[in-house]
Amino acid sequence: MARFAFRKTLLATAVAIVALGAGVLVTRAFLLNGAAPETQVVSDFSLLDHGGRFHQLSRYATARAVVLYAYDVACPTTRDGLAFLEETKRSLSGQNVVFLAIDANARDDRETLGRESARAGFDIPILQDHGQLVTEALHVSRSGEAIVVDPKSWRIAYRGAAGGDAKREHRQLTKAIGALLGGRAIASDARATTTGGCAIARDERASKEAPGISYAADVVPILSAKCQGCHRQGGIGPWPMDSYERVKTWSPRIRAVLLTGRMPPWHADPQIGKFAHDRSLSVEQKRTLVRWIDAGSARGRDADPLPMIPAPPAAEWPLGTPDLVVELPPQEIPATGTVDYRYVHIPAPVSRDAWVRAVHIAPRNSKVMHHAAMLMEYPLVWEHAQPHWQGGAGGFFATFAPGLPPMPFPAESGGFLPAGATLVFQLHYTTIGEPATDVPRVAFYFHATPPALEARIVGAFNHGFTIPPNVDDYPVEAAYVLDQAVTLNGFGPHMHFRGKRFRYEAHYPDGRREVLLSVPRYDFNWQTFYFLQVPKPVPAGTKIFVSGAFDNSPRNPANPDPSKEVRWGDQTWDEMFIGYTMYTVPRRVDRGLAGAPR
Repeated sequence: MARFAFRKTLLATAVAIVALGAGVLVTRAFLLNGAAPETQVVSDFSLLDHGGRFHQLSRYATARAVVLYAYDVACPTTRDGLAFLEETKRSLSGQNVVFLAIDANARDDRETLGRESARAGFDIPILQDHGQLVTEALHVSRSGEAIVVDPKSWRIAYRGAAGGDAKREHRQLTKAIGALLGGRAIASDARATTTGGCAIARDERASKEAPGISYAADVVPILSAKCQGCHRQGGIGPWPMDSYERVKTWSPRIRAVLLTGRMPPWHADPQIGKFAHDRSLSVEQKRTLVRWIDAGSARGRDADPLPMIPAPPAAEWPLGTPDLVVELPPQEIPATGTVDYRYVHIPAPVSRDAWVRAVHIAPRNSKVMHHAAMLMEYPLVWEHAQPHWQGGAGGFFATFAPGLPPMPFPAESGGFLPAGATLVFQLHYTTIGEPATDVPRVAFYFHATPPALEARIVGAFNHGFTIPPNVDDYPVEAAYVLDQAVTLNGFGPHMHFRGKRFRYEAHYPDGRREVLLSVPRYDFNWQTFYFLQVPKPVPAGTKIFVSGAFDNSPRNPANPDPSKEVRWGDQTWDEMFIGYTMYTVPRRVDRGLAGAPR
């Protein structure tokens, strides 16, 4: 399920301890008698808030205290409690205390939470826990409960009521926070108090599925559909999901990456747009896997189906036999160090103008290739065929990235490849500790006759930013105005290690605005292109407006150096901000004679 560095896993009798990439120690404590363990260590988790922003507990490691609050928009006492926490937050301004509300009611949608938050003037983000997995991991059964966490150890320092007019509980909570900030022991009578909020309604589907989750009938189909495409022999996953024993061994890690949202690698906000090739798990699928692991990862009496499931086909050319294959010169990769972007120029391998229905860039050594893009330098006669090559910022013709399957151009469309053009391949390699060689190949699939539509990929980009050191949310935006009516097909946000979030909007000529894609947590390790399930026609004059932010702070675990000022540049320690858009337009009549090359 991932392309990242794994650390050793330590199993203990009563708990499973996993070291996360951010360096946070997390413990899974089993609930044996309905009471929360007094010294529970909080598992790392990530959730989206009522505004669609991403939050991960481990990213608050530099805070002096983290206060988690169980919220229910329909429970009056919890609204009062959140108002009290707002006051407490203001009184602690500058003390680096983080407040997060967590709403576990599936009926509370984002619009309702946002409207209530705005009405009450709340500044504390309200995180949505629709799967109730975080709420259960915290052993919270009623809203109105506040949990104070010490980020130094991620242990719970205090838990108790914060709702309604419970002044005694309010005093205990503020005393507990003050003691933690002052490095003092928290009084024993303030370690737990009763909670006067509302019972959290358990999802009926969860109640039915929890007692009898079957490894063979429930777990394996999810692994087969969502995980084995990468986790197979020869796949990009670091271990194959080929047996119960192997899944059982890795189950603590599976649980950790599910709760933090690192796996499967899909980063689009699920409440905005519908996209093809969605790799994400549904709420029910994630809940099934986590609860199976929490129950002990039992195999049951049935035979293990995993070894009997055929591995996903690893065909050399998944799109079928190519019409033409071009081999690029061998690329030697050193054992260590930084490899600069490489640019390989070759003449277009056609003797006359042609239409391409698909291009597949295929490394022979996928371990070292981070990504590749095929760009185009058009001959002068076709200078305005597409935006001219600008180092890839203005657009590209085809691309390769880990986890991104080769994709044909949209139906009834193709890319125009004129004779005399120059193909420019941008190759980005990473070192793996030993010398390596790659000989990339490019497969072309041609239309026999000109298609009705021309496919284009253009980029809205901004290279004028300067990101200050230690800033955790530096906003950047760019735009591209469509000079004709087009049909939108997909979007490819691109940033580097400091990329935090990315958003696409359509600003229509009549003044309307529509969010097309939101990526609340951008991950440079996965260069995903988000194809719309249903292509979207838009009129001429539509502005494709892209906005996002960089995190150049120590809170960003991928940040190469938060003390550096950062500008645009090719290397991954530099930054980029590009919003690629694929769209189709009717084919120009002056290209009607082009077809498959001779």
